[in-house]
Amino acid sequence: MSIWASPKTTTSKLDSPAVIFQTDDLSRLNTVVIIPLTTQLKRAGFASTVLIPAKEAGLDHPSVALCHQIRVIDCRKLKNKIGELSLERLSEIEITVVFVLGIPS
Repeated sequence: MSIWASPKTTTSKLDSPAVIFQTDDLSRLNTVVIIPLTTQLKRAGFASTVLIPAKEAGLDHPSVALCHQIRVIDCRKLKNKIGELSLERLSEIEITVVFVLGIPS
């Protein structure tokens, strides 16, 4: 999974990074599933979030993946690829999404 710059949110005037969270097999679709990131580290303590350290995946600052805010956007709104997540971080995000969605493991 990779991190891309995505459209600004309603609370921000800047583009926001987001984790692309879907299989490459769906790349023909006009939409993409994302998990938004924030630099508000106080959110890192929640069971529905994953901390991503600075410098990982090309991020300048430590960031928090908000796995409870999964959404779909038009793939044309993606700006540029920032980097790739480590396998360890990807695994953490997958486990957290399974928890958020209530899927038995």
